[in-house]
Amino acid sequence: MKVCIVGSAESSISLAPFQDPEWEIWSCSPTMRLLPRIGVAFELHKYDRTVEPFSPEYVSWLNDFDGIVWMMAEYPQVKNCEVIPYKALMKKYSPYFFTSSIAWMMALAIEVADEISLYGVDMAASTEYYDQKMGCQFFAQIAKKKGIKVSVPLRAICSAHLLYMVSGNTHTNGLSKPAERESWRKGEMPQMRLFRVVR
Repeated sequence: MKVCIVGSAESSISLAPFQDPEWEIWSCSPTMRLLPRIGVAFELHKYDRTVEPFSPEYVSWLNDFDGIVWMMAEYPQVKNCEVIPYKALMKKYSPYFFTSSIAWMMALAIEVADEISLYGVDMAASTEYYDQKMGCQFFAQIAKKKGIKVSVPLRAICSAHLLYMVSGNTHTNGLSKPAERESWRKGEMPQMRLFRVVR
């Protein structure tokens, strides 16, 4: 089974294999209602219609979505709500790397897929997304050990991890500057790759 996980980073969403029926599309965040195709939805935030991101349009889409909607609790108003087996996943992988919706999605995909691709998942910011990026890379490593192919588009910053000191910088939290991004894309920075890069 091929699982394509689609995030909300605009840099590569359009490159996702929406037209290829071999790929099952999994997505999260309100932007998923605008995708050309989606088979499985994830809304792992508390279902609270009084706060973002639960706009009336998103709530209506979520409630009526025909596929599975994985959530952290049972919400009867979401007709196809399924509670993600978070306790079992934490027991299996430890609780330390479930740092984002994408991490939970990857952990669940590892249970069913023989190939995983990620689009719209950059995690380029050095603040909010740094911990999330580490969780994503952790599950990529788990998948790799299990023989599962994991790929990202070339432009996805989460595809590389700079090596401490070897890469020439010590406490940089990520490739946040355009010059740094271009440098690693050209292969000028020593780095560890957990993902197969799709050009």
